[in-house]
Amino acid sequence: KARHGTRSARQNLNAVGGLRRQIQAAAARVERLAERSREIGKIAKAVEDLAQRTNLIALNASIQAAETGEKGRGFAIVAEEVERLSERAAGTNKQIAKINQAIQAEIGEVGRALNATVGATADLSRFAIESGDALGELERCLAAFLNLQIKVTAYAGEHSDETERAFQVFVGGVSETEESAARLKESAGKLARAV
Repeated sequence: KARHGTRSARQNLNAVGGLRRQIQAAAARVERLAERSREIGKIAKAVEDLAQRTNLIALNASIQAAETGEKGRGFAIVAEEVERLSERAAGTNKQIAKINQAIQAEIGEVGRALNATVGATADLSRFAIESGDALGELERCLAAFLNLQIKVTAYAGEHSDETERAFQVFVGGVSETEESAARLKESAGKLARAV
């Protein structure tokens, strides 16, 4: 059971190590997502600048169209369309920026959770190492105990023959004593009748 426990602790340590590597890889992916999100933010800023410039161009075109009067009427229609497209691009860009901010916030939360998980797996690794060490020490103690038990059993086996012989001598001595006592009784009985 101690060996099984030691093996289980090693397997646990290996599993925790694998989990730790996976979490670190996931944390790296989250960091890459954060970088992509920052790139989206830069692109959104560029689109916002383009929308503002387009709006300014549309405003200038409207002013030019107004100054030319009836001849610039077609130009004014194009300027209005450019202004509507600019406003639409600005509105879409604001939506993209909001979504990107939400994504960045979520990425931050996931990153913090992964970092906490990395810390927890480090604790699990430490506990697995300590458990494995304790079980390994228990296994060594049990092996030493079993080795000692084998030596005691061998020693007892070596001396059991001597003990058996001594017991046989003792039993033989008891038999002789009983025979002697029986003879003494018989002699005492003969003596008592003779007197």
